[in-house]
Amino acid sequence: MPRSTSSHTAKEDRMAKHIMDSEKESGKSAKRSEQIAWATVNKRRAESSGKKKSRSKASKH
Repeated sequence: MPRSTSSHTAKEDRMAKHIMDSEKESGKSAKRSEQIAWATVNKRRAESSGKKKSRSKASKH
């Protein structure tokens, strides 16, 4: 998991490693596994900080 200076937490690092391992087991390359892992971590971080708009499940009819 090569990263230079980053603001990811230790928990996010562990999450990314787990996702990378899982993606590698499913046949993805190491590079693609890392891309997927960090994209997932960043998406979850954005969702938890409220940067993404949540969609309502109720219909507006």
